[in-house]
Amino acid sequence: MAGPVFLLFLNHLGFGKSQIGIILGIIPFLGILSLFLSSIEPRFGYKRSYLSMSGALGFLKVQEAIVPIINYMAEAEHEITRQSLAYSVASIIGGENMFLLVLRHIRKNLAETREEVHYRLRKRLPKITENPKKVRELVDQILISSRVEDYSNQASLISEIVNLIPEDHLTPQAWTVVRHALPLYEKGVRGYRECMVLVLHALLVGSSPSSHIKINMRT
Repeated sequence: MAGPVFLLFLNHLGFGKSQIGIILGIIPFLGILSLFLSSIEPRFGYKRSYLSMSGALGFLKVQEAIVPIINYMAEAEHEITRQSLAYSVASIIGGENMFLLVLRHIRKNLAETREEVHYRLRKRLPKITENPKKVRELVDQILISSRVEDYSNQASLISEIVNLIPEDHLTPQAWTVVRHALPLYEKGVRGYRECMVLVLHALLVGSSPSSHIKINMRT
């Protein structure tokens, strides 16, 4: 895993030297750490240990990888490459089925898919914002803009919605995607469609545990 090919891949994604050093140092560090944890693991439980370490590694992966992957995706020449990278970011947030639904809408602009995405946005977004009525109006305007493929107006409307979402209502991963992909979409980069798909996906499935509680209390 830590061979020269992996190092070149990290460099290609845009990781800095210090970031690459940290990533390459994780494996030997964990080897040393395992000497001390091996005696504790049986008492703690093998399954619980595995889930805890997987969660910690996933958090590290998210914090280090999302922005470089989006940057590379935004300028990748081939559509299949951009979509694969976008899917990898979506898998970090979770809810990949929603990502595929939104991707289908953005790519083909099918009426039934567009209506489904609109329905989910209208049902979901007001629950995580401080002004549900305003958000419903904005979502309806997004639907109108999508029918005429007015992408610039869609970006402006989504920015208004994002400004109405409290910080603790989305996970850090979802916020990272929204704050990095939306400006790239507005700039009209090569992967602008994939950027929009990721933003909508993050808004639809990236709610934090605290917002889950609030949503359940209201419904």
